Amino acid sequence: MCAGDALASSPGVKGALALLCLVLVVPLLLVGVPPLLDYPNHLARAVVLAFDDPVLRRIYSPHWAIIPDLGTDLVLPPLLHMLPVHVAGRLVVAAAVLLPVIGTVAYSRADFGVRSWWPLASVLVAYNGTLLMGFLNFVAGAGLALLLAAAWIAWRERYPARIIGLAIAGAV
Repeated sequence: MCAGDALASSPGVKGALALLCLVLVVPLLLVGVPPLLDYPNHLARAVVLAFDDPVLRRIYSPHWAIIPDLGTDLVLPPLLHMLPVHVAGRLVVAAAVLLPVIGTVAYSRADFGVRSWWPLASVLVAYNGTLLMGFLNFVAGAGLALLLAAAWIAWRERYPARIIGLAIAGAV
């Protein structure tokens, strides 16, 4: 281990990660509606799923199946019962922005065994084309996949039964 690794393992990396995550979330607080192409569709579908409206029930019925595009459909409707629609929507967008960054940092830590400054560079691509097109489920899924891979690497020797159960649930 070199001197740079010892410095990177200091609490400074955690503080920098927290500060960078805050910087990533600030743009969501500055605009009325995040400029994501598919964002209004996510919000509209969540409102229809959250509130049982007799008129909408005749023209829209949810079809639940195991498909990879259900992340926002599972998270947003319950949030709408507690928060206003645009606040809940921004929370989901914030999660989609932050999950790949946090997943990258966790994967790096699990794989290399030390905290490093390099994974923090992932904030430079947090607002990427895929996110701006509105593919929130894909971006959040990539972050969750990185977190699951980090958990697998870190815990496969210590907790094999638990991590296999987590991997099975995570694969679905």
